[in-house]
Amino acid sequence: MCGIVGLYFKKKKFHKQLGKYLSGMLDNMSSRGPDSAGFAIYNNESRKYYKYSLCIDDKLIANNFEIDVKNKFKDINIKFLSNHIILQTSTTPRIIIPFIKKYYGSILIVGYGKSIEIFKQVGNPKEIVKI
Repeated sequence: MCGIVGLYFKKKKFHKQLGKYLSGMLDNMSSRGPDSAGFAIYNNESRKYYKYSLCIDDKLIANNFEIDVKNKFKDINIKFLSNHIILQTSTTPRIIIPFIKKYYGSILIVGYGKSIEIFKQVGNPKEIVKI
């Protein structure tokens, strides 16, 4: 059965408590099935860059991936968050996504867009979410 929960903080003073509120919500959602728990973070950064949310379970592959994308593409920014990578670049999805699929098939592309970062429960089926 479908279910959606969400938080929308209008005041910055609550941002530091996001984990506290979010973890309880995700814990309850994870009991709904294998692909039921995850979250997205929206922000007001510049929208001239694409953000790719990637899930990876091998640190060595993550390190190789970082080296390869920085050598191949311009203006790359990579942020590691637990078992996720947020890749930010002006390079379009029609170029980045085939590169990831061809050379790094074990990396799960959780989603991409210009103002969102998506994080997914580990072990979910492979899927791409376009935002």
